[in-house]
Parts: sequence; structure tokens; C-alpha cells
Amino acid sequence: MKKGIDLVRYAVHLLDRCKESVNQRFNAEQLLTIADCCQRSEWDMYPDQWTDRQLQECVQFGKTPQWHEVNDKIVPKYSILGEDTYEVACTWTTTATITIYANSLQEAIKWAEGDCGIPKNGEYLDDSFEVDLDATSEMNQTEESEDE
Repeated sequence: MKKGIDLVRYAVHLLDRCKESVNQRFNAEQLLTIADCCQRSEWDMYPDQWTDRQLQECVQFGKTPQWHEVNDKIVPKYSILGEDTYEVACTWTTTATITIYANSLQEAIKWAEGDCGIPKNGEYLDDSFEVDLDATSEMNQTEESEDE
């Protein structure tokens, strides 16, 4: 198994061949975890071929994704997470810059605070991810919990 700089090189080689939309969902530490899980897998599947659930098991628990054959099809095999799905309300902060043409800094700030649109170069602000427990509980109410 690759470790240290060899794992980093393997991760770059592996993730360079994946869809960028999958890679962008994770931070550097999570991407190294994904690469490590991938190298331990008995199957030759790139992370962008994994299901969201397999990616979640890998990132959360370090679980190597597994597959098995069913009716001549290769399908994911799950073992850690439950079968039910839930909607979890969450927020995070991004930071960005906006280029504004103005006669003064105050005018540019006023324009930025107004209706200048959403910047397209936003980056995740570290440690800003939060789960809204009240909204999540409300979104996932069942008939049983509503009766209580």
C-alpha cells in the first residue's frame, strides 16, 4: 500500500482521471482518504464511478467500496450505513471577489452590496459548514413523530 508522498502521487494520478465535479466535493484530506480506499479495493473502479453512498462510507469511515455481480451486472455492496435516506439542511460560507468599475471605493462597495449578482469564483470558507438541526428535524418528520 502506498503511504506518504507515494499516496499523494497516486491520488493525483487517480483523481486526474475522474470527473472534476466529483473531486470538487471534497477537501484535500478527504481526497487522500478516497485514494487510499481506492488502492485497497479489489475492483478497478474510479471514484467517479462510485455511488454517493460509497463515497460517504469511504470519507466518513475509511471503508473501501465493494461491488458484487448480480445477474451479470456489477452493483455496489453496502455494509455500514443504514438503508433509509434523510434530507439534512446545511449551510456553509464561501468567499469571493467581485471586480466592479466605479468612481470610488465607497461607490464600488455600495454596488457590491446591491444587486451585482453572485460571484462565480467562490471558495469554501474553512470550518463554516453547519447543519441546521431544527430544519433537518422538520424536514424529516414522520407520521409517528408528528403524533408525539
